[in-house]
Amino acid sequence: MGKPGWQLGHFETTPVCEWCLTPVFRPRLDGIERHDDRTRDHVIPWSRGGKDLSNNVVAACRLCNNLRGHMPADEFRELAREHIAPYRYDLAVLRSHLMAAAMPRWGDVVERARLREEARPTACKAEG
Repeated sequence: MGKPGWQLGHFETTPVCEWCLTPVFRPRLDGIERHDDRTRDHVIPWSRGGKDLSNNVVAACRLCNNLRGHMPADEFRELAREHIAPYRYDLAVLRSHLMAAAMPRWGDVVERARLREEARPTACKAEG
């Protein structure tokens, strides 16, 4: 039996988040790439009738996947590139920006991500 359809498509080969364009493959100290930040996201969410097919699944960073929820793809892509991408590598600044932009739900999601990042063991942080 072969791989599910989504594993054969764009998701398996893309190096960046579909929404904010952040790299989702990170080299480890041993030179092997890891992808703990890469998640599958449905262009048309399941809640809106989307299917688990290769033409409906893209690679997304964990943060964007958590923030997007059920938002339409085109709308979220625009917001992600305007509001998330410029601040992606400093979650405290990103949270402040989102709160100032009147996006408190997103700010709360980013704060939880920041706290998880702080809780990661030092060895994992050095790899990422």
